[in-house]
Amino acid sequence: MPNQMEFAHIVMWQTLMILIAIGLWSLWASGKINLIIRPFLSSQIVLVLIWATIGFALWYLFANTYTLFIGRLAWEYFPNNVILSVTDHHFIIVLKNAINNSQSPPIQLLIHNFGFGLVITSAIILGTNKDSWKLRFISLCCVWLFLFFIQTGLLITAAHTYKSTITEAKITLGFTIFIKSLHFIVTVLPIMLSALWLIAPFQRRQS
Repeated sequence: MPNQMEFAHIVMWQTLMILIAIGLWSLWASGKINLIIRPFLSSQIVLVLIWATIGFALWYLFANTYTLFIGRLAWEYFPNNVILSVTDHHFIIVLKNAINNSQSPPIQLLIHNFGFGLVITSAIILGTNKDSWKLRFISLCCVWLFLFFIQTGLLITAAHTYKSTITEAKITLGFTIFIKSLHFIVTVLPIMLSALWLIAPFQRRQS
């Protein structure tokens, strides 16, 4: 039952983020706030939804591969005695000698939030009719590479911050804010990148 509730939470959260991204696209596509229906009936919104569906399907197929890849890379730069594990769709960061210590709670980061960034950026960039396919694919590769390094860097930063705080035996307000902001950064940054793509002054090419 807990796993089912967690899956339902993931689906609801990701759906909400998709709707936000679609809202951004709609504002860009319409050019007028009072025109709401037309963007949702246009062909481009269908393309965005199709790419999003394909993206989420591919993510659930390759999520474990991506998770292991990014985890192994981040692990190389982890401080001593800090463990990175993957359990129940979460990255878990914990001190080696604090696994059974309730006074040292681990950091848990939802893996699907990492995948959300890859999916939503691909849906917006590939589904938006701006310039050529070549430009779209190049832009998508650059965005994915940027997100990959950001996600890896966040794991490494979280590990070092976690060890520093736990070894001091005092959980500070700054540490709490940092941990809470990790979920925000991982989820909202891709939306910001998608918005930048939409407002970027690319010229449309006529076929």
